[in-house]
This record gives sequence, structure tokens and C-alpha cells, in this order.
Amino acid sequence: MRNKEKRRPDNLEARAPRLWIQHAATVLLLIVLIAIMVATGVKLHETLFLPRNYKNLDKKALAQIQKDYTKFESEFINLDKSTHGYSVVVWADNHSSRKTFGQLIKKINKENDDNTAEWNQLKDRLARLKTDTTIAKETRDRMVAELEKEIDEVHKQHLLFAVNSGDLAYDGDVTKYRLTLQVADKLKIPMVTAIGNHDIRSNGRKAYREVWGPFTYSFSVGNAYYIMLDDANEKRVDPAQMKWFEAELKKSLPYNYCFVDMHVPPFKGQRNQNAPMDKFLADRKNAQAIKDLATKYHVTFVLAGHIHTYDADEWPIPPGAPMAGMSPVRAAQQYTGFIISGGAGARLWKVDTGKNSVMSRARYHYFDVTMNAEVPEVLENGQVVTKSKTGFRRQEINPTHADAWYTFEETWVCIYAKIANLYPWEMLVLVPVFILLLAYLVLDERRRNKGTPGGPEEKI
Repeated sequence: MRNKEKRRPDNLEARAPRLWIQHAATVLLLIVLIAIMVATGVKLHETLFLPRNYKNLDKKALAQIQKDYTKFESEFINLDKSTHGYSVVVWADNHSSRKTFGQLIKKINKENDDNTAEWNQLKDRLARLKTDTTIAKETRDRMVAELEKEIDEVHKQHLLFAVNSGDLAYDGDVTKYRLTLQVADKLKIPMVTAIGNHDIRSNGRKAYREVWGPFTYSFSVGNAYYIMLDDANEKRVDPAQMKWFEAELKKSLPYNYCFVDMHVPPFKGQRNQNAPMDKFLADRKNAQAIKDLATKYHVTFVLAGHIHTYDADEWPIPPGAPMAGMSPVRAAQQYTGFIISGGAGARLWKVDTGKNSVMSRARYHYFDVTMNAEVPEVLENGQVVTKSKTGFRRQEINPTHADAWYTFEETWVCIYAKIANLYPWEMLVLVPVFILLLAYLVLDERRRNKGTPGGPEEKI
């Protein structure tokens, strides 16, 4: 009788080379699974958490500004509108920053909250003063008048809306704009925008028009007129737009204040003489034409960004009689103010050679522009007089490790947008690969189990 023996169906040494294939397939399967989970997580976040209301935002902001201004104007105590004013906040070049830009938004909100708190405290003090019978009527009336004037001056410093002078994201992509909006939506005042050179990258004009609206437009708020220009090509304001620009300047003549906003500055400022000329409009003749129109029509301020620092200048208004129909306030101007503000989040440009200038200018910041503020001035004879002026002040923010954060944020925002935008195609590739790898591993495991000692026996 022959003994029955178990026979190994496979030679273990022959099977060994297959193990590395199995291990490689397993690792690849895990990588594909993680990729599917990350892509799905990004898409879910983009769908559920990024702002959904992102069409024609400038138009919506302008409607809100008019609504807010109506309420704001009614809150002045002095009914003489020639004494009224308000403040606007200006910045540019937040790019795809989230941390630094977020701190800027928080500071603006706090500034307005502090202004409102001070205004309310003064109004409470006024109410108590009016009913204080311990003070002689003549003295009380004088104190009331002084306090009412102080309340109105504090009210003028309220930030009514914001102007973003371009480069709202790293490039013109709707998803990147929505990531910017996720931060900007925390701003408690409306924001209008100008188009920047980064905003037109990657066919960005289409995205900008979809999200924000027209590239050029104008609007008025109270006794101020605003003109938004498009020089995002970094070369010039085109001839058709220049004609429109001058037509808008003519419309602005009756207004006490006129502001022109663009992204690429036409000229250097006085504090940035070492800045390279390729950072300004390439068409120098066109740049001069813009400046000439601004001074000819007594523009109050020309605002720009693009230079990732700040700068300022005063453009003298040429002598001669003012144009017919020009506001007396504009007619009395001696210069057009010029401000470059590019410190809202993108990496700062340290373009000066002097260390002190760099330390004082290369700061993340924004500007407050206050219209018709009463500013005390000391004359040569020592007398102090109060004049109504429209001036600006720089507000600094000091984020920690800003450059490192910006490098990380810019990289992540670009990756995030790419994943979210290509999600359907990613799944079309990743899911079949995942299924094929899983099927291979399952079938291979079954083959191995059939040939493993202790598995099914073969008959002899």
C-alpha cells in the first residue's frame, strides 16, 4: 500500500519574487486612497465652506455703501453738510495671504468698533450735560456746542467702506477669489475693488468680471467722486479708457473730492527713489498724461498699489483759473495727493538702500483717508488755527513670520484651487486605478492561499 503524501503546489523560492509586486501594489493603493480622500475633502470644503455668493460683488458693495451712507449722514448733529465727512480705508496686494490679510481685517474692524464706542460715549456724555442743572445755562450751552462739534469730528473718522486697489489673489481664478473672500467677508464694511496685474493672469479677466464686475467704473458717495481705472497690463491705460477717464473727471467737477484708483502706479513717490522703473507703467508718455489729467482737474488723491511697500507724493496743480463748475473746495487745492499702498499681505519689497527707510516703509499696512477733517495748524507767529483738510494716515500691522506664512499660504492656495477645479477629472483617473489595484491584490491573495501549506490538498 502506497503512502499518501502531501505535495507543495508551489515552490516558496519561486514565489518570493512576487512579494515585492504585492508590496508595491499595496503602497500604491494606499497612496491612491489618500489622494481620493484629500481631493474629496478639498472639494467638500470648497462646496460647503467657501462663499457661494460671489457674483458682481462690486455692484452689491456699491448698493450697500449707498444704504450705509444714508444712515451715516443722518447721524450728524450739525445740519450744515459742508462740515460733514467720512473715512475710507485703502489697501492693495493682499494676494493669496490669509494670516496677514486676516490681521489687517481684524485691525480695521477694531478701529471702527473703537470709533463707534468713542462716539457713543460722547453722545451719552452730551445727554447728561444737557440735563445738568448744576451748570449755568450760558456755560452749559457753550459746552454743549463744543461737545457736539467733537462728536461730529469723531463721526467723520468712521470707516464707511474699503477700496482694494488690486491683486486680490495670486492669479485670476474663481476658487482663489473665493478663498480671499472667506477672509474679506469678515470685514464689517463694504469693499470695492480695482483690477491688478495678478488678477489678469491665467485668463483672469473672465474670472474677475464674474466675481467682481467691470474693470472700470465710477461712483459717488456724498460729496466725493470715485473713478476706478484698469492698468493691469502694466503698460498703459488704453486710449478709449483715457477718453472715458477725462469724461468722468468732468462729471466729478461739482464734487468737493475726487479719488482716482488704479493698481500699477504711473510714477514713483518721493520716498522711494531707488525703486526700479519696471515696477511702474511702461508707457511713460501715458503715465504723464494720467498725471496731467489728475492735476488739471484737481483730483484730491490718486491711489495705487503694486509696489509691495508704501510711498507718497504731492503733484503740484498748475497755476491758472479753475474750470467752470468746479467745487470751491477743489478749486482751492494746491496739489494732488498720490499714495502707493501695497502692504496688505504679499511679500514686501525692500527696495530702499537706507536701513532706516526700509524699517519705516517696508511694513504691512493700510491707509485711512478722512475727508473734511478739522486739523489744527500752528502758524509762523505761533497762532493755532483749525483748517478743514482731507488727509491720510498709515495704519501698520505686525504679523509674525509673515514671509514664511505667505510662502506656505500661496503654495497651499494654488494646490487647493487646482484640486478643487479638477476634481471630476481626478476622480475619473483615481477611482478606476484604485479598483484595479484592489482587484489585483484580492486575486493575488486568493492565489497565494490556494498554494499555502495547510490549504486545500491535491490528490495524488
